[in-house]
Amino acid sequence: MSSFNVAREIKKRSPKTKIILGGSHASHTAREILEDQQSIDAIFLGESFGTIVPGTRALLADSPLEEVQGVMFRHNKKIIDNGWGPKVPLNQLPTPERSRDLHKLTKTASIMPAVGCIAACSYCSSEALRDHSWRTRSPENIAEEIEGLKREFDISTIETHCDDAFGPARQAISTYTSLAQRLISDNLGVRWRSVLRATDFGENGKLVDEDFWKLLGKSGLERLYMGFEGGTDERLRNLRKPASVDHNSRAFKFLTNLGIAVQYGFIMFFPDSTLEEIGQNNDFLYDLRNTSFCNHSSSLILLPGSEYFKKYNLEGKLTRPFYGPQPYVFSNSQVADVHEGYTRFTTEQQLIDMLCNDLRYAITKGCARTIHQDRGLNVREGFLEERAKDLHRIGREAISRPSEASGSLSEFNQYWQTKFGDYIKENATAT
Repeated sequence: MSSFNVAREIKKRSPKTKIILGGSHASHTAREILEDQQSIDAIFLGESFGTIVPGTRALLADSPLEEVQGVMFRHNKKIIDNGWGPKVPLNQLPTPERSRDLHKLTKTASIMPAVGCIAACSYCSSEALRDHSWRTRSPENIAEEIEGLKREFDISTIETHCDDAFGPARQAISTYTSLAQRLISDNLGVRWRSVLRATDFGENGKLVDEDFWKLLGKSGLERLYMGFEGGTDERLRNLRKPASVDHNSRAFKFLTNLGIAVQYGFIMFFPDSTLEEIGQNNDFLYDLRNTSFCNHSSSLILLPGSEYFKKYNLEGKLTRPFYGPQPYVFSNSQVADVHEGYTRFTTEQQLIDMLCNDLRYAITKGCARTIHQDRGLNVREGFLEERAKDLHRIGREAISRPSEASGSLSEFNQYWQTKFGDYIKENATAT
């Protein structure tokens, strides 16, 4: 059920309930949403850190919203746009209210150490929210939140939710050296995961610093999320990515060799992709020994606010409502055939991708066993080697015979469903 269906159902049952939307997607399509969706009372624009408290208070008291910055709302059948609100210093934000039940089972919590991104990637809508700015909290402020989570909820794992946690290399080294030293001193035993760009991992890049990453590993850093997004320099330039293929490859290999797992985003298919580019993407993923079917099947999502979205809108290729999904036609029909073959089996391959992630993480950390879906499993590196080779093989086969891609990928899917079941049975251990 979509958010709007939920909102309509809430209004039907409780007409006086106020419903607010926020975030990147809603911010960039706010006027159209308010025009179409009468169940939505207001949309808080941009970051909304300085808007959410006064805006919510005004809505609950049925007071006018005209004086609240950063909100768009409906008044007397007119839509009032108060513009985006001010940027609040992150250290001034209060600690989020949390539910004990939320963390009881997973012992995992999320934090937001920074906001924004200095890059301007053409597929991304987030940078338009931040105007290319990047702001971080102090290491002391971040550490205090982690300490509180450990003390109050006995959290064992921290996830980082932001566009870029580290920011420019010089500031990243200063901030995270201080944070790591404090976490080590506190001896909390908390593992943490973060978000990083590959820009500073070129030859002689400032983040190619073993001592720095070993310190972070000692403090509990276990995994980094990065956005590679393409396997050719031409595509990365087209996306306005600051990093090159070499940057991405260096970052992945450098960090994994130090025992820090790397998960990466990748976009295999673009509206203007060629079979040659798909082949180069396939080779790039194999160079990383990729085991994720999702990375082979992923396609560009046209996000409101992004340069890609604006381009396709100007060309008349988008349809209303702009806040809805935007399907597109591939310029190359053979690429469309390959894409269709992959997308047929993406959902069925998800559990296998999850198993591979768990195994890969265990191998990176030098562990002989892992936990997958609450099961203890022995780690067999050969399973991942076969998976990577077979993904590369089926990719080449699909490209060479696009019209037969669906049939080839169906056989691939059946084979790996069997392999997955056999691996679980043969490698189960006592948890």
